[in-house]
Amino acid sequence: MDPLSIAASIVALCTAAKSCHKLAKSAYRTSVRVKTAQDDIYNFSRDVHLFGDVLLLACNALEPFQDEESQQRPVIQYLVDKKVLDQLSKMSDRLLRELDDYIPAELRDLRNTWKLVTRFRWVSQRKEIEAMGPKMESLKCSFNLVLNSVLLETVRLQPRTEGNSREM
Repeated sequence: MDPLSIAASIVALCTAAKSCHKLAKSAYRTSVRVKTAQDDIYNFSRDVHLFGDVLLLACNALEPFQDEESQQRPVIQYLVDKKVLDQLSKMSDRLLRELDDYIPAELRDLRNTWKLVTRFRWVSQRKEIEAMGPKMESLKCSFNLVLNSVLLETVRLQPRTEGNSREM
């Protein structure tokens, strides 16, 4: 088992999270400047920012499990052996590239055009942009499943005491 694989996945997730936040900030600034379609652009920026938050949460939650002892835990071992985090990182990066390749240039164009043209461009791109939402949701659910699995295993492996057995 390669202890660096989980570390590399965490670094990739953190990088993707930062990129999501940067993209969301750009979209938010555009929504403020562009009065037409303002709510749509703002909602999109909020969704991208939330996706970045989930990636950052995954980074922070998985960071403590990079040591050799954690690598022996069954759930962590499964995640590493099956390259689950690596695959999720790659899928997040692919989605981010899709967002980054498609959206920023369009948002820059939206900032510099007339309101009527802006509304037309946003409406004509709405389907492509909205199609990215379910992809972000799917990845967020996958990360949620991974984090819950790690958490459940952590709780299960804790020594039972009188205080924590009542809580469970």
